[in-house]
Amino acid sequence: MTPVTTTNPLPVNELPSESPSAITTKSLPQNQLSAETCREPITPTDALPERLINLPDELVNRPQWVTWRSERGTKIPYSPTRRGRAKVNDPSTWGTFDQALQQFLDKQGDDDQFTGMGYVFSDDDPFVGFDLDDCVSGDVIHPDAMALINSLDGYAEISPSQTGVKVWVKGALALTTTGTKSRAMWGGMLEVYHKGRWFATTGMEVDR
Repeated sequence: MTPVTTTNPLPVNELPSESPSAITTKSLPQNQLSAETCREPITPTDALPERLINLPDELVNRPQWVTWRSERGTKIPYSPTRRGRAKVNDPSTWGTFDQALQQFLDKQGDDDQFTGMGYVFSDDDPFVGFDLDDCVSGDVIHPDAMALINSLDGYAEISPSQTGVKVWVKGALALTTTGTKSRAMWGGMLEVYHKGRWFATTGMEVDR
């Protein structure tokens, strides 16, 4: 697994255009794995544990994990350590990667099974999350979005809707708020967060 690295991303409006980049994903046998509004999630969810092997150790090793379920078109985070929902401002409702994974696996096949797992951003971690909405069409990433992804040089994966990309990078935002949101060159929205938000993970790593 490639560690998340630090770079100085270019402003979106200064990024060069590149040819569209095809999306490829990795899938490893399960035995190699240690135990907001959304569109239709990736299915089947039983493939998720195999894909999560792609996540960087630096993310996996932090105790900022939740499970989530798609309920009426909304991603609802749940605590892997207690009953009920997780809260982005309450670390006691988060858990380790293994705790979230075990909760996800325990519910597979049940009527109330979870859709996936997610990572919560907080003041205590070194990561900033970039959410590139509506930049994927079929199996191609828009060239302007791909240029931004390459400039960030972090861990990038296809979002649960399979129409966007999420990127984790080391860095900091000089903001007192949770993040920013703006219209990007490819026509979709670009959201950047450093705390008070969580990203659903898929393990569908973007090949660069």
